[in-house]
Amino acid sequence: MKHQRTVAGWLFRLIQANPAALRPLLDIHHIEMFLVWSALWQIGAFGQIAQWLMNLQDRLFTRRSGHAEFPFLESRSSLESVFEFVANAERPEEFQDQSSVFLMCLLELACSVADTDGRDPLVEAVYRRLVLGRDDCGTPLPGCSPIDLMLWGPPTDWADRVLLKSLAREGECIMVSLYPRFPEQDTNGPTLFERINRFVLETRANRPFELPGQLPVSVIVLACLKHSSPLPPELWRKLIFKIEKSSAAMLQ
Repeated sequence: MKHQRTVAGWLFRLIQANPAALRPLLDIHHIEMFLVWSALWQIGAFGQIAQWLMNLQDRLFTRRSGHAEFPFLESRSSLESVFEFVANAERPEEFQDQSSVFLMCLLELACSVADTDGRDPLVEAVYRRLVLGRDDCGTPLPGCSPIDLMLWGPPTDWADRVLLKSLAREGECIMVSLYPRFPEQDTNGPTLFERINRFVLETRANRPFELPGQLPVSVIVLACLKHSSPLPPELWRKLIFKIEKSSAAMLQ
């Protein structure tokens, strides 16, 4: 634990000193976001998690509103499209940012923050600013449309192939609807938190997934990094959402 605290301290200071650490470019960068969160979570640095995630959404909001040289997250995880966008100051035809697994991961990681550390304002800011594309008064940002939240479900033989190849084009992409997209719709933090919890319960009941016991988490993450393959959501959900299997009866 002592060494974990030392490394996590280095990591947090690196994030504070290096603006690039708060500049994810691709949807697949949810892997790096999970790694930072996991390092801080393991040592109980929940206040630091809250501060880091709030800073991250602030930086992403600047890009979402078009006030930065870098575009918003590229959903196909094509670095070439991002480079072309930046080099030509013009959106390439193949550039995609209408859907995001990263933002759904960000919302679920935000649920790990205690309510006393600012969980509800964080969840609300991520959803209103980044997902809906609205300012703090609820006014739509110029040229911004809401982004579809997506959840990636691993294929059934995921555990047998995760070390061998990218599974980004396999599995199941599930569109997540936390709220109808209307400005008058209530999107306050506590209600969003409850709806995210409900969504996790529903997906666990309808699409059960268990992480393979024979593979360490570190090996899984390294394989996903190497092959640019999405992480299975249960990696962070098992730590954040403590829901008993018997609770699935609530859905009947």
